Amino acid sequence: MDSRTEELRRFPCGSAGPNASSGADALQRPLVPRSRFRARFAAGVRQQNKSSMATELISKKTRQEFREWLVGWVLRKIEDLFDNHDVKHINLPPEQLPSSARRSLVECYYASIDWTNPADVRKILDVYEDILLDIHQQ
Repeated sequence: MDSRTEELRRFPCGSAGPNASSGADALQRPLVPRSRFRARFAAGVRQQNKSSMATELISKKTRQEFREWLVGWVLRKIEDLFDNHDVKHINLPPEQLPSSARRSLVECYYASIDWTNPADVRKILDVYEDILLDIHQQ
């Protein structure tokens, strides 16, 4: 396969790729090796994705572990735990809820949290702190 065919395969629709230029400019500019171009392009895309997508501050695994710990608690105590830290309860459709009443209750509280918002996450961390203090006292 010659270089022009390879170029067309990689950059269809007439675009000649990263090294394309016209006239004298093409003769003066050094060619950028494709691997370096791809590395720079990929790094730019990763940077753009990082800045445009907020990261959840508490992992799903951590949330699930605390939810599973609360399965052994009384429903009223779970409600008090979240209510004491101003975490709102949101009614979710039954198809979005786990089958257990305690897991469902926790998920209804979790639904009000924006996991990328430090103020919301602070409330949950306070809840988790109370859980850990309760474990320590047992």
